[in-house]
Amino acid sequence: MPRKTGSCNDDTTYTPVVDDVSRHLAAARKAFDAKDNKKAATEMRAVADQLKLQTAMADKENLAAGKSGQGAHGNGYENLRTTLSSG
Repeated sequence: MPRKTGSCNDDTTYTPVVDDVSRHLAAARKAFDAKDNKKAATEMRAVADQLKLQTAMADKENLAAGKSGQGAHGNGYENLRTTLSSG
């Protein structure tokens, strides 16, 4: 869940908590080290899903605040997920 943080210019800036992303990345690295590619791929897909979720939440907040959606990343996280899913 994102945490609300303040700044001198914008009091609705959100910083996502990356605990799930970090946990999945660590598990993926451990799986890669163990040469368990199937588990590593599963963990990387979970990372992509978490990043997509965080991006969607940030976009929703930006749109509500009248800012443009999808930021500089556009559909990049979805592209990452599609690439990882295909193999």
